[in-house]
Amino acid sequence: MDYEILKAELRDDPLERGYAQMTDQQVVDRNHLKDRQPSGYAEVPRVKVSTWATNGSEAHATQMPRIVRLGLAAKRAAPFDQISYAAMGAAIGALNIAGLDSAVLDLNDATQVKSLGLLVSSGIFTQAESDELYAMSAKPLISRWEELGINPGDGHVKSAREMN
Repeated sequence: MDYEILKAELRDDPLERGYAQMTDQQVVDRNHLKDRQPSGYAEVPRVKVSTWATNGSEAHATQMPRIVRLGLAAKRAAPFDQISYAAMGAAIGALNIAGLDSAVLDLNDATQVKSLGLLVSSGIFTQAESDELYAMSAKPLISRWEELGINPGDGHVKSAREMN
């Protein structure tokens, strides 16, 4: 047990959870709840992106599935014949992610984030569709103890309080 981390958490109460008014067991139980959003995004595997891309016609004014829109944009064909070459490149990149077995959507990658923004600003995807991809990339919630990298029991909390 890393008592320095535990002592700092109890002393500083950075999330303002009210540790001073809690019993040792309440501190342990409260911090085991999975209510913390970890930073960054999880990679989305190709199969999930591909499934998402084959749907979504109702979300766009053209009523075309996403994969069809990407294909037309990659060729700069109507209705996307006026998009920039950068948006065309973003469409080609998105088609690769949807089609290559080893590809993943990684919204921690600034290039992929920029490409997704281009797809939205060019009208190939809607903002709601971009939001769906971010939701798919969200990491599962974790507990405060997981966030801190410790897993104390009530005896550890009691000892840490006595050390402070």
